[in-house]
Amino acid sequence: MKIERRKTYRIKGDSKYFKDKYGTSNPEILIECTDHEAWGDTWAIQTGNPACMLFAKRLGEEGISPTGKVWYGKVKRGQTGLGEVVCEHELEDIEKGTQQLRESL
Repeated sequence: MKIERRKTYRIKGDSKYFKDKYGTSNPEILIECTDHEAWGDTWAIQTGNPACMLFAKRLGEEGISPTGKVWYGKVKRGQTGLGEVVCEHELEDIEKGTQQLRESL
């Protein structure tokens, strides 16, 4: 599947991290850009970046292999979007009628 910027996807799988943080293992995420576009280089060398540090922790705890492109996006929580880093293989299309996030995040 080709991931597109400014498009909303669902995070697939059974993530305890997302369940604890958002109340669902499969929140919707509005993709903004790749890690290289966001930080000028790979997520793995971003010291002190909360989204990257939580992604690294999630990789270890949930046994996720960081293969393929890595993307940065926002998961809506209340009136704001919280930044998250995800692998492309964690994303799945959702029906347009069910998208809850808007480009205004």
